[in-house]
Amino acid sequence: MNESALHPAAPELEGFAQTRVEIQLEELPEVVVESIMQAYPDAIFLDAELITAVDGSVIAYAVEIEDDDVELEIHLDPNGTILDSELETNK
Repeated sequence: MNESALHPAAPELEGFAQTRVEIQLEELPEVVVESIMQAYPDAIFLDAELITAVDGSVIAYAVEIEDDDVELEIHLDPNGTILDSELETNK
């Protein structure tokens, strides 16, 4: 796991002090994977980050996927609800 600096995630999460830590794709909860596959059936998972609050509680997951030759970053809550998605432009 590589810990990154504190920085904002999804707009719904702004205002919360948080840490993003890169995780292995295998570490994603099944409900998160299922939610992405339901919304993006042809998704290829590229990488994932765990977003935690200062107290260590899980706020969300950020998952980068490729779908139809477009890279997206998807933010999901711990229950697998998609909060937002955005095009990845730093290829």
